Amino acid sequence: MMVGEERWNYFLSRLFANLLAMREIHATIRCRGHPNVTGRHSTTLEITREGHLSCQGDCIIGIDADAGASGLPPAFVKVLAHDDAVLHTRLRCREHCITIISRGSTAMTLDHPTDLVWRKSSFVCGRTVGIHSDKAARDLPRELIDYLQDGEDLIVEMTVHLTRPGN
Repeated sequence: MMVGEERWNYFLSRLFANLLAMREIHATIRCRGHPNVTGRHSTTLEITREGHLSCQGDCIIGIDADAGASGLPPAFVKVLAHDDAVLHTRLRCREHCITIISRGSTAMTLDHPTDLVWRKSSFVCGRTVGIHSDKAARDLPRELIDYLQDGEDLIVEMTVHLTRPGN
């Protein structure tokens, strides 16, 4: 018979196995543009909970986000923190819907309180939500950047799944 901590650990392991079997976990973040959005960074893309953007933040495309990395759902974080994880991010603003494909990593901690960063490189820190991304800020359509400079709303829809479920 299992007692206390053993039972809890068994329950968590079964819950996690069931989450992985679902194959996809979703998270949505809402933010908005800012007049200083330039979308010029060649290797990263970022959204932040901060309410202001300086002219130096050339990777930041959204401010006033309703969550940073540490605010992502725990089930989403668990699946993303695998080397077999694939992240599909859709950026929606007016008529634009841009998809970014990235990878997860066991090195991801997703513990930053304000920022989410997608990277073309393999660098990981507490802000990193995607590595080996196929797009960075500079790759976004200029019309989308213009809308964001006007302060338009940006919806960031993320779906993560494992390429080899059950791992």
